[in-house]
Amino acid sequence: MPELKGEARCSLPLLCERCGYDVDALPDDAHCPECGTPRVESLPERRTGTPWQREGGFRAFWRTLALVWMRPRGIWRKVSVGAEGRLRASMLATAALLYGVASAIVLEVSRSSTRGRAPLASEWLGWTITGLAFGLTIFFPLLVLLTWIESRGLRVIGRVHKFRITPEVASAVCAHAAAGWITGGVLAIIGSIAGQWLNAYASSHNVGVVRGFMMLSPGLLPLIAFAIGMLHFETLAYLGMRKMRYANG
Repeated sequence: MPELKGEARCSLPLLCERCGYDVDALPDDAHCPECGTPRVESLPERRTGTPWQREGGFRAFWRTLALVWMRPRGIWRKVSVGAEGRLRASMLATAALLYGVASAIVLEVSRSSTRGRAPLASEWLGWTITGLAFGLTIFFPLLVLLTWIESRGLRVIGRVHKFRITPEVASAVCAHAAAGWITGGVLAIIGSIAGQWLNAYASSHNVGVVRGFMMLSPGLLPLIAFAIGMLHFETLAYLGMRKMRYANG
């Protein structure tokens, strides 16, 4: 399906959001002739928007994130069609900072093991700042690139399957699906802390064949967490594309 711009996009017909049938000319009380869905359920105003789309701001961001986590299937009926650059940037920046903190934990504790003492509070602060900077300069551009690739991929899939995945639909889907990257960031911090404990335990106990994994776990577990975050992001994006493939807006 060709992409439309400007005023041409405003004249897109109303489609049944369940099957894609053109119900633009039908009365409001009619049902889709193809699947029987009431026409009113496909009206753009039925998409009331997520808390971020309705209100914006700090609290709305966390409420939107919680909704995506708790209702990964149902939330897409609320998402309104529109470019969501600010939400996407906020999601990716949050995830990047979490990955940066996880990196700081791994780096500082590994340095502490070579010094033979626990890190001082000032050293933790310095490495946390370094980790945050690392997150913004390395992880943030990486996440932006991967999310942009996913957005382009959704539009390609839309053209192949004749879905109406406009740039605005792809943007709204990827912005909310970016909650998956935050999942990975949270798990990366947990993994880095757990990895240090596993490493210390394996260094002082006979753990048999799992010793190699336990010794590598400080760096390996955060990498696994990143992979889980990517998988969560991809899953959310797929669900969003399926639920919004005929979205009206």
